[in-house]
Amino acid sequence: MTAMRVSEIRFEGSAFLDPGMQCGALAGSSAFDLMRKAAEVSAASHAGGSVTQCGAGRVDFFRPVAVGQEVELLTRVEPIGRFGLAVTVDVIAVSSGGHCGDLVMRGQFELSAINSDGRARPLVDGASAVQAILQMRSS
Repeated sequence: MTAMRVSEIRFEGSAFLDPGMQCGALAGSSAFDLMRKAAEVSAASHAGGSVTQCGAGRVDFFRPVAVGQEVELLTRVEPIGRFGLAVTVDVIAVSSGGHCGDLVMRGQFELSAINSDGRARPLVDGASAVQAILQMRSS
């Protein structure tokens, strides 16, 4: 297998009101769920197939995100050994006018590539990843 390089993927969304939050800010649990989903999508894309979360490392909340505020999630995926992926997710609150905003959250996740039986499988690289994704979609 050739060495896989670190890759980045961007997601965009809006903060929605969580009934449990009285202060008009995105709840920590909802923010964590957004970061987890972004990590899983990015890892699956990078791995060329299914992944499972093995752990969540440090999650930092630097400042609240107001309800309705646009956020951008930037993921960085880095392979760990033959099966694993480390994903760092940065959440950036976009300022009014769509200009670059402030880093408001950061989370670190570990995931593993898995086969249809739920067992760890080696990561695929480059063109193999594209073929694996196309095969998954056609079946």
